[in-house]
Amino acid sequence: MTRPFSFLNRVWTTSLAILQLARVWNVGMIMSAVYLGAFLAAGSSIDLTAGYLISCALATGLVAASANVMNDLLDVESDRLDHADRPLVTGHISTKTGLWLAVGLFLLSLFIAFQLGSTHQALFGLASLVLILYNLWLSRLPLVGNLSIAFVVALSIPFGAIPVGEVGFGALSLGEVAFQLTPTVWIAAIFAFLTTFAREISKDIEDVLGDGARGEHSIPVLLGIQKNSNLVRSIILAIVILSAVPFLFYSFGGLYLLMMSVTNLFLVLPMSMPKSADREASISSSTLKWAMMCGMAALALSESIPLSHTP
Repeated sequence: MTRPFSFLNRVWTTSLAILQLARVWNVGMIMSAVYLGAFLAAGSSIDLTAGYLISCALATGLVAASANVMNDLLDVESDRLDHADRPLVTGHISTKTGLWLAVGLFLLSLFIAFQLGSTHQALFGLASLVLILYNLWLSRLPLVGNLSIAFVVALSIPFGAIPVGEVGFGALSLGEVAFQLTPTVWIAAIFAFLTTFAREISKDIEDVLGDGARGEHSIPVLLGIQKNSNLVRSIILAIVILSAVPFLFYSFGGLYLLMMSVTNLFLVLPMSMPKSADREASISSSTLKWAMMCGMAALALSESIPLSHTP
């Protein structure tokens, strides 16, 4: 009787470790950003179960998951100092399994991306190239690595909103669908870029021991934790100030203002609590996730989305 339960327990533990390795929360957020972009462009006319949209979201999520796994494979030694709970460090996932997982996820994302139109393929290729360069080189450059991840996340919003050609995905084929890249789409992309940028810099503080041991030149290593924290605060304050612009100048509705107020509370919460700079960065890294989710909801409720669409 104990053998089946032992096997199921191993399967469950391994499955959880794979999800942790792929950073399923981050993957879910970037896939949601694709859907948000489509909704902001098309409004009520969008079919959220359309084949092309499923393909866009899956391709984006899978390539992000592959990059996350590869990042852990390359950072396993520094993670022993900064993130001892990561699956490759604990041994729940072997390095060989992680490598096969990264390759498999990337190939699957390529297969799905090939079913999309040429514009989507070009943007997918650009995002993939940036992620590969990030893992191999850009992550070791001060600020450049942070900017590259922010760029990829922001790109997922127009990726879901740009015009879509014929989608050859069997029964999921949808045909020609034309969307507008409305101001709301670009505002959402800017919000995603800034919040991701702030979060990536906050995460650098959590990785400062490992980065220093490997001789990497992250901002906390070069300037110190306090100056890095001040930079995060500056970006967050810029987001809070800019969040009023859509309401004041683009006729975004009251629901946007209400939800964005909640978003701003998440953004400023870490700064209002007396603590050390590294502890503030750790809290900011978590609250910025919730801020991004609330901000996406605020944009979806902005009342500046097309009510109907005529191809």
